Amino acid sequence: MDENGEPLKMIGTIIDITNEREREDLLLGREQKFRMLADSVPQLIWTADAQGDFNYFNQSVYNYTGLNESEMNKGGLLCFTHREDKAKFMKLWSDSIDTGIDFSIEHRLLNTAGEYRWHLSHASAQKDIMGNIQIWVGTSNDIQNQKTFTNELEKQVQERTAELVQKNDDLVKMNIELRSFAYVSSHDLQEPLRKIQMFISRLNETEEHAFSKNTKDYFTRINVAANRMQALIVDLLDYSRTNTLDKVFMNTNLEDLAQEVINDYKEVIDEKNAVIELFDLCEVKGIPFQLRQLFSNLIGNSLKFTKKGTAPHIVIKRANIKEKVINEKSKNPDKDYCHISISDNGIGFDAEYETRIFEVFRRLHSNIEFQGTGIGLAIVKKIVENHEGTITAKGTKGKGAQFDIYIPEL
Repeated sequence: MDENGEPLKMIGTIIDITNEREREDLLLGREQKFRMLADSVPQLIWTADAQGDFNYFNQSVYNYTGLNESEMNKGGLLCFTHREDKAKFMKLWSDSIDTGIDFSIEHRLLNTAGEYRWHLSHASAQKDIMGNIQIWVGTSNDIQNQKTFTNELEKQVQERTAELVQKNDDLVKMNIELRSFAYVSSHDLQEPLRKIQMFISRLNETEEHAFSKNTKDYFTRINVAANRMQALIVDLLDYSRTNTLDKVFMNTNLEDLAQEVINDYKEVIDEKNAVIELFDLCEVKGIPFQLRQLFSNLIGNSLKFTKKGTAPHIVIKRANIKEKVINEKSKNPDKDYCHISISDNGIGFDAEYETRIFEVFRRLHSNIEFQGTGIGLAIVKKIVENHEGTITAKGTKGKGAQFDIYIPEL
């Protein structure tokens, strides 16, 4: 312009914007490709700007909702989100916009059939090299089937849990009843037997001269039967105790327990000239009175089931082994076990009874030959199981038997 404000000349520039136009064309091509790919998939795909305003929905969104572009742009996903899920959606979406962390929510979306179906919506922020959010890209996947399955599974779990709670309550009641039965067995049931034994003893002492031979025989049989009944009650009581009494575990020296049991049988050992070899046993975490009963039953059996004219010879020894030796398919093959073997030179048993010998009331011999109730070994097996161990038996008729016990070490 001159001094009067009149134009004198024009100055212009020509700037090469080829690169910018190429970049714009490239971005436009990428956007078109993204939209084409997004419209071809069944998932609901959407985008939002850095402020969280929704600005794109793929064709699947329109097909699912039946809404047009104008309606969708007004409210985004919220316009067809279940009213009970909107507050949670807005809170999580706002947090993601503020922090840039991924957005994720399970919520219900209304379809063209007027049905709300559960979806998992997830969005991630796309950032530039400076870390600034450029766009949010999100998807919403239908999870109605998984949700239905999960709800049904939870319902079944709740029902099953309720059943288990009820059964547990029933077991507690049965346990109480069993303890009551044990009390009755140890007191009320034995009292009549004690009276029978007492009166038979008095009759034998005061009226023996008046008895005929047959009468004496009958009284002897009555006394034997009463003694057997008492032994059966005591053994049943012992068996029930292995299931019902509180299982208090403590460090227990098995050699000390075995030696105590051997001392208890001193008279029988002397009478039969028995030899018991006791080698260095181990220490385990166990229930002392049960483990003592285990040794008592097994040593007692070895002293009872002997061959005529042969002094009993019992060997008790131990070895340290790994669980894989006991069970090749073990999930804990290197777990340490104390292996205790108790062998004798008694009457033994046939190999076919190696597993059945531990059954309750399983007797291999008549009462005439050897007295007993057939519960002793069942008690032994239950005690070993209470200590998370195992027991096996092997024998040869006329040559003795061996019991192998495996109990976890400390």
